[in-house]
Amino acid sequence: MRQKIRGTTAAWIARDPPGGRRTADIRLHLTLRFLGSYPCSRFPQAEAAAMEVASMVSGKGGLTLSLDLVGSFGHGAGWLGCRELPQRLVRLRNELDDVLHAFDNLVTESVTNVFRPHVTVLRDMRQPTDAVSIMPVYWPITDFALVHSELGHVPRYRIVKAYPLRC
Repeated sequence: MRQKIRGTTAAWIARDPPGGRRTADIRLHLTLRFLGSYPCSRFPQAEAAAMEVASMVSGKGGLTLSLDLVGSFGHGAGWLGCRELPQRLVRLRNELDDVLHAFDNLVTESVTNVFRPHVTVLRDMRQPTDAVSIMPVYWPITDFALVHSELGHVPRYRIVKAYPLRC
């Protein structure tokens, strides 16, 4: 899957060079819920919330996301996104939000936003790009994870724990 994303990104750059630097394969991910600035002391609560959601979705299997758009956000991040959201992914996001709210309001209004699933493939683009259709890259989603992000010029991500979407 990462090779397909890399190939799609290379084709985009060759066709319409937006500038910027590619996201390393190891950093490719889709954010289900960004929690914002989050103290490590509250990680056990976030982990408990993720475990509860994992038990709720257990037995429903994985899903496949069709990444069929390429574009950018105003801040210079190029992405692969999807025209249509799989309803199972939307339900997973909503279930996660509900449980996070129940666990001492772990999602605050400042990080509540419209869900736009995407994979960031470029950073520091020199010019923005409108969303354009591409041949789809099919991304099988077999799990979700609680990830600690260290944002900066080169973001770092550490998986705290992964939760499988079991069949």
